[in-house]
Amino acid sequence: MTSTSTSTPIKRGGLKKFRLHENFDLPLVIIVFTLFAIGLLMVYSASWQYATSQGNSEYRTVLRQFGIGLVGIVLAAGITFIDYHRFHKFIVPGMVAIVVLCISVLFVGEGTEAKRGLFAGSIQPSEFAKLGIIIYLSFWLYSKHDTLDQWTLGLIPLMGIVGIIAGLVLAQPDVSAAATIVVLGGVMFFIAGGKLQQILLIVVVTALLGILVVQISDTASTRLS
Repeated sequence: MTSTSTSTPIKRGGLKKFRLHENFDLPLVIIVFTLFAIGLLMVYSASWQYATSQGNSEYRTVLRQFGIGLVGIVLAAGITFIDYHRFHKFIVPGMVAIVVLCISVLFVGEGTEAKRGLFAGSIQPSEFAKLGIIIYLSFWLYSKHDTLDQWTLGLIPLMGIVGIIAGLVLAQPDVSAAATIVVLGGVMFFIAGGKLQQILLIVVVTALLGILVVQISDTASTRLS
């Protein structure tokens, strides 16, 4: 008489039981909340005196920042429940939208010495660009992981993608955001498996471009000082 095993797993139609330890990286959450708290302290320290001089509450700016931060935290928590593979179809349209925003801010942007914001400065395309380049390169580098060691299919297209976005941000000018985008591109290329000689080339080219920018840009030289 043959017995039937009862240990065979039963599929539940693709349903996945939620487990807190699988959906949340506790150390990362602690780091994010710590940085959030430090950021609020810095905002309060930098804004309370100006707010009171304008006849407003000393907590006005920091409370606004706190509310925006809470919305971001709720959205971030919600995204953990979504399969990130579903974002693939939005990657290209999203990057196109970011490029359009970065171009439009050059013509209709607002700022004292630099045009960096839209809608009274409430939207800064450079911030979207930093997030967008991370998401876009995550998918792009994964799709190219077999050809990253080829200059024409790996490094050169990568430098083109990063260069276009960083160049548009630099034109605002927003030197720190442009540098952040370049560094993010290089780090992600390294993590994805780029060759050492390619990484060294990126470092050398970035250093030379950085020196050139500092020499020709008053904003960059001031920020460096």
